[in-house]
Amino acid sequence: CDRIGVLDEAMYGTTFGGADLACNSGCGTIFKITAEGKLTTLHRFHGADGASPLAALILGSDGDFYGMTWLGGIAGGCWYDEPHGCGTIFKMTAQGVFTTLHRFCKDTNCADGALPLGSLVQATNGKFYGTTSGGGRSNHNCTEPNYACGTIFAFTSSGEFKTLFEFCANWRCPSGYNPGAGLIQAADGDLYGTSLTGAFFQMTLQGKFRNVSFINGNEPNALIQGADGNFYGTAYFGGTAGIGTVFKVTAQGKTSTLHSFDYNDGDNPAAGLLQATDGTFYGTTQSGGSDPSGGVVFKLSVGLGAFVTPEPGYGKVGAEIVILGNNLNGTTGVTFNGTAADFDVVSDSEITATVPRGAISGTVEVTLPDKTLKSNVAFRVPQSGWIRPAVKLL
Repeated sequence: CDRIGVLDEAMYGTTFGGADLACNSGCGTIFKITAEGKLTTLHRFHGADGASPLAALILGSDGDFYGMTWLGGIAGGCWYDEPHGCGTIFKMTAQGVFTTLHRFCKDTNCADGALPLGSLVQATNGKFYGTTSGGGRSNHNCTEPNYACGTIFAFTSSGEFKTLFEFCANWRCPSGYNPGAGLIQAADGDLYGTSLTGAFFQMTLQGKFRNVSFINGNEPNALIQGADGNFYGTAYFGGTAGIGTVFKVTAQGKTSTLHSFDYNDGDNPAAGLLQATDGTFYGTTQSGGSDPSGGVVFKLSVGLGAFVTPEPGYGKVGAEIVILGNNLNGTTGVTFNGTAADFDVVSDSEITATVPRGAISGTVEVTLPDKTLKSNVAFRVPQSGWIRPAVKLL
């Protein structure tokens, strides 16, 4: 069961297997579950439309869900002759109307990419960005001749697709190879990510790529940007015992290891971090702890201050947004990138606010009598042509 998105007080997610037995263990499903536990299967993958989703669903600014499958699509063509294809991109409405937007390996030798593992991200320009763990034209000593080294791509909600960058494994290619995690858009507007070999990179929305540095560890999971503007994450391998780390990277590429796992406190973290609004990081490991095969839930404090989080992280003018934080009673003002907004304090941890006329993408700030709390990521106000407004603004 993959990570779950939330909409209309229900949760949406995917299963890696089950349903159509055209795949060995079933091709997977997309489901909806209410807070009361009512489960509805919205889509059953059958191979041609995708199979074995590993990446999380994301909720697009148009109200539809977007995601990828690791396999499925165009039959054959992958480096190990996978009969069900090399992955797909899809979208689905909350009611279950499903559309396949792209089938990977449609180009010769999978030049458009193959086998996506990480989740998508929708940037402030409205486009979606992602990575594939294989494919691309740059075949520099990667695992297999037709597998290649992975790509970064962009696409629109209508399915217009473009490959922006191709990785390579040659030691003269410092970008690394085979990215297994998705991208994030940082507060500066650029995209950041990692490769299987621990390369930490930056890319503009137009596709200009810059390799920044290497972290201490291999197979890093998805990054997050902390409240201090630095990047934090976990690596499955690496560290003192070789079984995983928690790391920090500045935008300039200075890396530091915050923790090396030692079996007793867990080993092999297989997911990224979550930063709570009090500044503390939380995460999990796949195994280790008091039961060697059990795994742990851990927290890590590095002295970061509190911040606020808008939910969802986007909204057109007039939309009502929930702002989550700590000790919010006494709030005297809320702004969206400097533009004052109407708001109501619901509780000590929740505010509702209306995106004000004139707001543009940027930081959400909550003013308290003794301090100001800022969001750790930019709130996205749709540009013209991204979401059609319900009314014409004069």
